[in-house]
Amino acid sequence: MLTLRRAITVGCCTALLAGPANAAGPVKTEVLPANGGDLGKAYVDLAAAMKAGDKERAGKLLDPRAWHLADKQKSWFEMFAEMGMSQPAGGRIQGDRGTLFLSNPGNPLEFRYMSATRTSGGWRFDSPTSLGSSFSRSEERDCKTSKMFPCGVKTAPDSAVSGTLVPRSPAPDMPLKYQVIDGLAVPLVAAKGGAPAGTRVILSINGINPVAVALNGDPQEVSGWLGWPVISLEIAKDGNTAKMEYYDGMSRRSFDIAKGLMVESTAPGRIRGQLKTEIEKTVFDVAFDLAATSSCQVDAYRCGSDAP
Repeated sequence: MLTLRRAITVGCCTALLAGPANAAGPVKTEVLPANGGDLGKAYVDLAAAMKAGDKERAGKLLDPRAWHLADKQKSWFEMFAEMGMSQPAGGRIQGDRGTLFLSNPGNPLEFRYMSATRTSGGWRFDSPTSLGSSFSRSEERDCKTSKMFPCGVKTAPDSAVSGTLVPRSPAPDMPLKYQVIDGLAVPLVAAKGGAPAGTRVILSINGINPVAVALNGDPQEVSGWLGWPVISLEIAKDGNTAKMEYYDGMSRRSFDIAKGLMVESTAPGRIRGQLKTEIEKTVFDVAFDLAATSSCQVDAYRCGSDAP
């Protein structure tokens, strides 16, 4: 099974800014260059500031609503000493929200990321703590022959996802809205005969690293290492209903969606739609146009398993 490793959060977690949903349809998320561009430079600067224990310099690169460094001691900064070991490895950006992918030269099977908001003063990271996933050597596989996610799995820029999530009870110093910027779609097929059975859609407030996706055996595994909030939709074949799992950082809740979901197939291998509804005082307003990747059997132990 996949080994997931989430970093321990020190202090308050993420802080995001949301942009308005595009009434004309979902907005494409751009791909950052391999070095992460300006966002990558900001990370290198933050890593250096944390290593030096430079409160003023680090404070300018972190969300001030969630991170207050004035009273932090040297021992606190030392907990982030390993930041310098990670290197920018591309990422995703939509408007003023960006996710920087991180690689670890010492462990090529570790995939981390950090998200940030672009302000008038430059990029400010939600947290100095990265999230992501790690894989063991035994889990390494050849995506050329695998029946799971194939080589070359892509999210942005082939797909487009935009919109917002409004939580029911925002915590102090946390955002009133979250911006959704990336997604993944996987066709579901019946185990016997492979007849179409719907589509699994993952919608994320963070960019999704396609290299890490290629090592997963189930789209639910992908949603497991994405930062919250994250939406997982199992859309029925007719596109009129769906089963939704929503994780808000505190609990995982499941709902049956019978209203507020509109789905259409614009081209083979794509799914386009909109989720616009309110459930238990949480407001969802997200549009998506996703290229389908791979496929999975709905009643298999592991979705898309390599087992014959």
